[in-house]
Amino acid sequence: LLEEIYLLNPKKIICFGNQISSILLKQPITVSTCRRKEFTLKIKKKIYPCYPTYYPIGNGMRNIDKAIIDIQSILKK
Repeated sequence: LLEEIYLLNPKKIICFGNQISSILLKQPITVSTCRRKEFTLKIKKKIYPCYPTYYPIGNGMRNIDKAIIDIQSILKK
């Protein structure tokens, strides 16, 4: 995954859910306490801004409104 991110070179990374955010950022992440907060992911010499947000599918449907608000806010930055 890290190699793919490096090759794609995205401007921003949105991580959906606690588990994916924690794995990618290599630290415990709880979306409810860090919504819209920017984290940095370093791959080789590149730095990528990462934003944990709610997973809006399945059981996460209860948080879909929050996920939409967060994604819209992140895209405006």
